[in-house]
Amino acid sequence: MKFKRVLSLVIGASLAFSLALVPMQHSRAAEKTKISFWHGWTGDEAKKLKGYIDEFNASQDEVEVDVLDSQSRDALLTALTGSDGPDMVYNMDFMANQWGNAGLLRPLNDLIESSGMDLENSVKSEIDIVTVDDNIYGIPYTMDIFALFYNKKILAEHGFEAPKTLEEMFEQCKAIATKEGDSYTRLGYVPDFPWIEASLMAHKYGAYLWDSEKKELGMPSEAWEEYLAYKDQYYSEFGRDEVTKFKSGFGAYDSPENPFFQGKVAFAIEGEWYPTFIKDYAPADFEWGVVPLPGSEKHPEFADVAETSAGMLMINGKSEKAEACFKFISWLKEDQHYLDFCIAKGSLPSSYTAMRSERIDKEAPELRPFIDVVLNGNPKSGPSVAFLSELVRQLRKAEESVFAGDQDPHEAYEVVAAELADQVEEVKSE
Repeated sequence: MKFKRVLSLVIGASLAFSLALVPMQHSRAAEKTKISFWHGWTGDEAKKLKGYIDEFNASQDEVEVDVLDSQSRDALLTALTGSDGPDMVYNMDFMANQWGNAGLLRPLNDLIESSGMDLENSVKSEIDIVTVDDNIYGIPYTMDIFALFYNKKILAEHGFEAPKTLEEMFEQCKAIATKEGDSYTRLGYVPDFPWIEASLMAHKYGAYLWDSEKKELGMPSEAWEEYLAYKDQYYSEFGRDEVTKFKSGFGAYDSPENPFFQGKVAFAIEGEWYPTFIKDYAPADFEWGVVPLPGSEKHPEFADVAETSAGMLMINGKSEKAEACFKFISWLKEDQHYLDFCIAKGSLPSSYTAMRSERIDKEAPELRPFIDVVLNGNPKSGPSVAFLSELVRQLRKAEESVFAGDQDPHEAYEVVAAELADQVEEVKSE
C-alpha cells in the first residue's frame, strides 16, 4: 500500500513537471528570429512585396521579417553606416559593389556555399558586378533590361516598320518630326527623357566603361565619341532650343501625360516595367510594339550586346542575424515565390530557371521579349569598380553638356577622365 502511494506520488509529480514544461516548450518553439529589411520600392510595388513577406512569415516558425519601404539610397547608406541599421537592404547592383568595397556589407560566400544556392543559375554579369576581391556582396533579385518601344500608329502613318538599326531609327525620326509654326508637336525620340542612360546604347558601338585588366577607363575613345555623336543628332538636327522647349511641355513620366502615351514621341527606350505603365496610363486604344534595342549598321558585331542591371538583396555587415537573413533570401529566390512576385509586379527575374518557366508565357507574356534579349544575346552589366556610381554620374554630365551644345563628345569625355583621374590612380596603386 505504501509502495502504491509512493508510486502514485512519483507519477503525479512527473506528470505535473511535464505539464509545467509544455507552455515553456511551446513558448520557445514560437519564438522567431526577427530581422529588419529596408528597400526603396513605393506604392503598389511595395504593397506587392509586403504581401510576399507576409506569406514568408506565415510559412515557417523560425524567421520574422519586419519591412520598411520607400527608403532612398541615401537613407540606406546612412543606416548602413550607423550602429542600428537594418539587417538587410535591397538596392541596385552598383551600390552593392560600392557598399561592399566600403566594408558596409557582409560577404555572402559561406552562406551561398552552405545553402547550396546555385549561382550559375543567375546572369553571370550580375554576379560579377557584386564580387569584390572574390567576396560576393549581393544576390540578384529583379533585373532590368531595356528595349525599344514604338508607337505602331505613328510608324504606320509613314509606312514604317520597327527600325532594324539605329541609323534607320534616326531617318524615321526625321520623317516623323512635326511642327506647328515654330514649335514641335511631335518628335521621334528625345534622348534624355525621362533620364539619361549614359552607357546603354554605347555598348552597341563597342564602348566599355572600365578595363579591369589594364585598370583604365574606356573613355575618351572613338567608340564613345561615335555613340554620343549619334545621340546628339536628336538635338543638333532638330534644334537644341526647339527640342528643349518641346521637352519642357512633357507631363509626368508615370501618368497619362507621359509623352509616349500621348503620341508626342514615337519611340521610347524603356525597361520591362513599361508594359504595366502602358496598361495603367495609356489610352485604351493605344497601339504599341517592342523590339530589342537595335545596333549600329557600322558595328553589327555588337548588335546583340545588352546592358542589364539588377536589384540586389544584401546583408548589413553589422548584422548578427545573417543566417536568418539568408533563409529569407533563399525563400524569395525559390522559383515559385520568385515567379509569383515578378509576374505580379511585372519585373524580370534574374535566374535562368525562372526566365525559362512556362508561367512567363502564360501569365506575363509581355516579359518574354526582354527575357529573350538576355537568353539570346550578350548581356553585360557595369564593372566591379569602387567608383562606378561616380563614373555613371560623370557620364550623365558629359551628355548634358553635349546636348546643351557646350562641348563636343571628345571634350566631354576628356572631362570625365580628368574628374576620375585620382580614383583611377588609387585603383592602380592597390
